[in-house]
Amino acid sequence: MFTANAVSVDRAKARPYLRDGKRYYSVTQVCTALMGSPPVGGPDSAERGQDLHAIFAISVASYGDRCAPSMVPEQYAGYHRAMLHWIDLTKPEPLLIEQPSISTVKGLPFGGTPDLLAWCRYREKRVLTLVDLKSGAAAPWHRVQVQAYRRLQGYEGAMTLRILYIDEEGNFKDQAVPNNPRDWAAFGAALSVLMWRDNP
Repeated sequence: MFTANAVSVDRAKARPYLRDGKRYYSVTQVCTALMGSPPVGGPDSAERGQDLHAIFAISVASYGDRCAPSMVPEQYAGYHRAMLHWIDLTKPEPLLIEQPSISTVKGLPFGGTPDLLAWCRYREKRVLTLVDLKSGAAAPWHRVQVQAYRRLQGYEGAMTLRILYIDEEGNFKDQAVPNNPRDWAAFGAALSVLMWRDNP
């Protein structure tokens, strides 16, 4: 496991993740190169995503007795209900919450900040789970993103990958992501394109 301060993040940099003087691309940058356009929506969507991720982090942390619950703005009440329902069903025991990290794969300089690594209950079994939260429609790059996250230091022990889709009506879908060599190959190819652009 890595130390909490080992990796810093500066979104204004071309390679936003920094560790020991070396910079790394973000998983989001690689997915953008893969898709040919930014994989997230406009400013409103980005702000909502940031807010919901903060609410999710606090909700999971408060369930794990790491902090007190916080007040949730009314416009996010439905999303929050979905989070709480998922927490009630899976009973997460958080290990890492939005902890930045870098790749364990030699020659692939990328970093990321997964939403959650926790022991969760699935079918009465306690499973080490990497969870990524989404509040929009499902997209193929979501699978690629979480498979890249599993290659980050500290997250490689995840036994299952999940995408947690939530909506404003209070519904959620907890989707398992199987290991897919084609998805991982696509990620590696997109990262290679970014590296080539920097050093043609």
